[in-house]
Amino acid sequence: MNLDHRKDKVDTANIINENINSQSSGNNLNIDYVEHPIQNSLKNSNQALHYLYQQAPVGIILNIIAALLVTWFILPTTPDYIYIPWLSFIVLTAFTHTLVIKEFGKQKKSLHVNNQWAVYQTFMVGITALTFSVGYLLFLPLASFFVQVILLLTLAILSIAYLPLLSVFLPSYVIYISTFIFPMIFWIYSMPPEDAYPTAALLATTYCILLVTANYYSKSLLDAFGLAGEVNEKVDNLYNIIEKTKNLNVNLYKDNHEYIRKNEVVSREKQQAEITLQSIGEGVISTDQFGRVVYMNPVAEIYTGWDANDIRGKHLSMVLNLVDESSHMKLPNPIEQCIETNATINSSDNSILIRRDGLEYAIEYSATPIRQENNILTGSVMIFRDVTEKRSMEKNLNWQANHDPLTGLINRREFDTRLNKIISSSNNSDREHVVCYIDLDRFKLVNDSCGHEAGDELLKKISDRLKKIARDTDTVARLGGDEFAVIMYSCNLDKAKLIAEIFREEVFNTKFDWHGKNFSITASIGIVPLNDSTTTLTELKRVADLTCYRAKDAGGNRVEVSEKGKSNFKKHTGELKILEELQKSLEKENFKLFTQQIKPLDDLNDILFYEVLLRMRNTEGELLSASSFLHTAEAYHMLSAIDDWVLKVVMEMIAYGNPLFNKAHMISINLSQQSVLNEKFIKYAIDTFNDYDIPAGNICFEINEPQFYDNMERFKRFVTLMKRQGCKIALDNFNYNPVSINTVKQLNIDYIKLDARQFSKISVEQNHEYKLLESINDINHLIGAQTIMKCIDSDDIVESAFEIGADFVQGFVIDPPQALKNS
Repeated sequence: MNLDHRKDKVDTANIINENINSQSSGNNLNIDYVEHPIQNSLKNSNQALHYLYQQAPVGIILNIIAALLVTWFILPTTPDYIYIPWLSFIVLTAFTHTLVIKEFGKQKKSLHVNNQWAVYQTFMVGITALTFSVGYLLFLPLASFFVQVILLLTLAILSIAYLPLLSVFLPSYVIYISTFIFPMIFWIYSMPPEDAYPTAALLATTYCILLVTANYYSKSLLDAFGLAGEVNEKVDNLYNIIEKTKNLNVNLYKDNHEYIRKNEVVSREKQQAEITLQSIGEGVISTDQFGRVVYMNPVAEIYTGWDANDIRGKHLSMVLNLVDESSHMKLPNPIEQCIETNATINSSDNSILIRRDGLEYAIEYSATPIRQENNILTGSVMIFRDVTEKRSMEKNLNWQANHDPLTGLINRREFDTRLNKIISSSNNSDREHVVCYIDLDRFKLVNDSCGHEAGDELLKKISDRLKKIARDTDTVARLGGDEFAVIMYSCNLDKAKLIAEIFREEVFNTKFDWHGKNFSITASIGIVPLNDSTTTLTELKRVADLTCYRAKDAGGNRVEVSEKGKSNFKKHTGELKILEELQKSLEKENFKLFTQQIKPLDDLNDILFYEVLLRMRNTEGELLSASSFLHTAEAYHMLSAIDDWVLKVVMEMIAYGNPLFNKAHMISINLSQQSVLNEKFIKYAIDTFNDYDIPAGNICFEINEPQFYDNMERFKRFVTLMKRQGCKIALDNFNYNPVSINTVKQLNIDYIKLDARQFSKISVEQNHEYKLLESINDINHLIGAQTIMKCIDSDDIVESAFEIGADFVQGFVIDPPQALKNS
């Protein structure tokens, strides 16, 4: 508060005292604020009327909410012709009441006490209460006892809620709650006498309590309005006195005030500058033109360890000890540089300030010269701040961005960055490096049987072993999942093979025990030399991945080497080309669907049974058979995505009226191991059936049974869930051993497919192949499955299949694959 305001207050107080004293002696400034009691009563009534209308919108909202609540409870039992008119009248009443309130709002400035407006308000409240009462008389006989209680509780709540809204005008509240008595009396009348009398007494007591409370509340409000009116009158009188006294002193302190104001401005600016320098979070040190300390704020004292009074007048080099963060080499004094160059000096990204007691802070600073108006250097000022936490956070974030949080190894992103640098340097030197890809063979078994926690522990254990074996100069990385990689710098291929073999043996000898379950883990390792012939990172990674897959495909626990110039490198190139084709086909949905009929041998069986076959169109426009690309798709875990696409297209064709599928009774779709073992595919299949509203009983999933010997429980789960949906299941390449036969019987498998090429010498003369096929067919029928003979290429086999009782035949001689339209 400035001085002129303080003086005004003092003068005002003195003049007020003088005027108060002068009232008793007949002074002209005396203001009579005592009014007649009748006038005060009129003002209080006027305030009560305004208060009544001020609270009215709240009552309207309460009525509508209560009406909606009542309607919600009576909906199940009350006919429309009863509650709809009632609810409509409630809304109409609320609308009319709103118009009354709005009209009052227009006239309230010119409106004095008018009992007619109180009558309007009371009438609208009474109409509302009467509507509720009439409605309850209609609703209560139709409602259950529980609903009756809820409805009556609603009336009770409204009675209490309206207490502060209406009690300022007591007749209005009395009319409101009195109207509610009728449905309550009706409800009590319907009770047994032993319950009715206590309830009636309770109702009467509650009614009286509400009236007493309303009366008390009304008196309190009116008293409050009276007191507020008196206070307002006295305040108005006081303001009149103040205004008169201000007019008397308007020019009394004018000159003095202007002088004081100017002094206060200067003092305030100086004080503000000092407060700012004392309170800012940055350290501030100012020096003269010779680098001697002139000023140092408290923050600078904390970070330098020096007291400002002790260091004032001494050279800044005594205070500021700056070193490089990585080398701890002393850095130039920024104030000296600033004075020498007469220019601003900013800090580098690795500046460390060593405090007087040896404590270190990472800082950022700026040293700026101070010049007079004639551009003469008079000193410098250095501002710095502590960025230790920020720099630590940046380092931590940088580490997290480049490392795997589980194993602490570098991640794929950092691995690719380092690999790119090596490729660039290898093109300009004759040094040879080696990239080693490592894929754990049985990691999925640990994850599936013991959970991800066990899998994480195994990964950490393997990563520790790899770090210990790798040379200090090598880079070990976790690429994701159970895949690791090692960059062996300046390493020839023979030496890399030896190190890789040590890796393999170390993983093989690692025994992993988890809560009593023991696991033997092996690794498939692919080695790719990196020299001046390496072109791109993408090519190198694909060759390394394929080489690692070759080791896994050969049974695992082995090391495979990819050497340029050997014939298998061409094979890798071909696989890479197929992989690119697959990726493009998935993106552009460039696959083609064919169908082949599975024909029943029994003439009485008129089922139309088709199998969906997949082909892929390459960039040259040629159609590739599934056998030419499915192996690569499996290696790169793309089969599940392909199965998703096939299922979706088939469902669309069925839903949108493909002619062939409209006639078909059964459609067989081949599924890969990756889809069957994937929980997401199970949910996707079920959702697809529901989305397209396709009966699952028309779909048969064909599965290659030998792929699931190591995952039999998950295989059973898939079959069980699909059978539960109504799907049929066909098994291909079924293994006829007691365990498999028993499993198929338990799962209620529908079809078993036999390859006719395995029985090429069968004949009706019933040789040993004939007898074998007949026995297999009998086993199929015994366990509840029908036999499908596939790959039939001669009529002789068809005749023999008919003789032994096979159910279906399939092959080129029966029906060649036909391309599906719109696929």
